[in-house]
Parts: sequence; C-alpha cells; structure tokens
Amino acid sequence: MNSIGDALDENCEPNQEYWEGISNILINCEYHQTANAKISAFDELKVFSINVRSLTKNIDHFREEVNFYNKFDVLCLNETNCIPDNLPNKTDDLLLDGFYEPLVQIPARRSGKGGGLAIYINKRVCAHEKIECLNLELDPADKSAEFQAIKIHNCKGFNRTKVIVNFYRSPSHEVNKFINQLEYVLRKLERHSRKHILFFGDANIDLIKYDTDSASQNLIDILSKHGFVQTVSRPT
Repeated sequence: MNSIGDALDENCEPNQEYWEGISNILINCEYHQTANAKISAFDELKVFSINVRSLTKNIDHFREEVNFYNKFDVLCLNETNCIPDNLPNKTDDLLLDGFYEPLVQIPARRSGKGGGLAIYINKRVCAHEKIECLNLELDPADKSAEFQAIKIHNCKGFNRTKVIVNFYRSPSHEVNKFINQLEYVLRKLERHSRKHILFFGDANIDLIKYDTDSASQNLIDILSKHGFVQTVSRPT
C-alpha cells in the first residue's frame, strides 16, 4: 500500500511507466498470516479490515486480543450492527486500549442490523485533533451501500494526509446501485486526489470471478477509472 501511494507525488502524472511500476509492486506483494503480523514500522500505515458481524458481541474478543490488534494503526470494521446510543454507556462500551474512541456510523437500516461501520485509530498514528470525519453528502434514503470516510492529518512517518474510506454492501442490495453510489463517492473524493486515499470494506462481490462476472468487472473498472488499484488478489 505504502509503495503504491508513494509512487504518486506532486510531479508525477499516471502514464504507462507509472502503471507498470504499480503492477510490479502487486506482482511482488507478499501475503502473510495475520497471526504472524508484526507491529507497524514508523514509515508504515498498517490497516486491519474485517466484517465483524456485530461489534458489541465481539468487543470482548478485541479486548482479549488487544496486543494483536495494537500491531495495526487502523481497524476498519464493517457490519457492526451497532447503535452506540442504545448501549448502556454509549461509545464507552466500545473503547479499546491503545486506540482513540471509535468513529461509529450507525447501520443504514432502522433495525440496526445488517450494516454499520466503525474505525479505530491507534494513538501512535497522530494526535487526536488531527483526525477529521469527512461528509460524503450521501443520500440517506439510498440504502444500497454504506460509506464512512476519515482524514488523518500529520500521519506518522508521512508528509501527506491520509484519507481512509470504510464501506459495506449487503448481499441483498442491488450491485448496480452500489456501483453507482461508489462512483458518486469517488467523484466526491476527487478534490483529495493528491492525498493518499485507501478503500477498505466488504462489497460482497467475488473478484476471483473477474473473468466471467460483470459485477466484478464493473467494480474494478470504476475504481481504475478514478486511479485506484485493487491490491488483494487472493481469497480473504
């Protein structure tokens, strides 16, 4: 991720040589078991993304394994099924040692089930006041997908601001509507094009079927159109 982001600077315009460089990065990408993860270095931004299937039911697990999760700089959780206002102690019930209070976006569904997003920022990443939530100005009536975006200023080890987008699409929602909403989000982020932007989430689209599946092709194509590269090439 860092190598790809660092490949684009103020004086670099994407061309064939640029894309070939990114291709080489992806070809040489190494995959590791999460159990073997090491704490991020000063010049790394290590992100852990997972469909948590209820944050409140799994918060005890995160606390018990906090030494493992503290190896990461950012935790992006989707399908949290969590409405903090319904908890006895609000967001205090979701606190995790070593991380700032989570940024929680409630599920799009009124039931509070089958959606919801949360981002935890490790305290070593930046000062708390350097974390900014971005308003993507999405239509609240559109339930086809959920997007959450934050900006990290003065991110550790980097000169650039980082923008992190966390998203979720329920498999019961129409894929084409999700793709349309994704393109809207990508257009909204165009003014941040000189920043490092990273997308994490669960689209419930099987990219391994790219050769035969139109939804996979449309997802990759729309991301590529806006300068993004899919970095995961194996089943997760």
